[in-house]
Amino acid sequence: MFHKSPLVSVIMPTYNCAAYIGTSIESVISQTVTDWEIQIVDDCSTDNTQSVLQPYLKKYPNIHYYCLPENGGPAVARTEAIKRASGKYIAFLDSDDLWFPDKLEKQISFMEKKGAAFSCTAYAQMDADGNPLHTALYPPEQTDYKRCIRLSNPIGNLTAMYDQEALGKFAVPLIKKRNDFALWLQILKKTPFC
Repeated sequence: MFHKSPLVSVIMPTYNCAAYIGTSIESVISQTVTDWEIQIVDDCSTDNTQSVLQPYLKKYPNIHYYCLPENGGPAVARTEAIKRASGKYIAFLDSDDLWFPDKLEKQISFMEKKGAAFSCTAYAQMDADGNPLHTALYPPEQTDYKRCIRLSNPIGNLTAMYDQEALGKFAVPLIKKRNDFALWLQILKKTPFC
């Protein structure tokens, strides 16, 4: 039987985020773009993350869950999720972040219109209770490799999306902090700008 790949694979590493992961998943379920999968890779959570996920895994066949055999950190979890992703686009959403419902629609439309293989958006910050902190971060209109270094990572993880068909798969560098920044630099070696 022919299996159609989803348009977007959402990369969601998690570790002890039972309190937030349901809301993060709901923000994907609420997207106006419905052709997606979520690749959740659990970095050996010790809270009740698995029990929180069970209703979603039963109801949505496009939500996939894998628990790493041992704790390896967010870079290992992200890389495993990318390995498992089959979508044209790879989008990143940590298990304590949220998207607006039209995020994927607007970003994919922009990428198709511009012929972009890698893009990001602005984002706003909130506290652990979901209250806005009245802080928004706006990336430059275009960022190349050198500018990304000079600006010390203007690409917010939850806003990044790249065309996997055009650029292929990536392994997230095995560093404890700012591994997403190191990943963007790898991507910017394969495409001129974000």
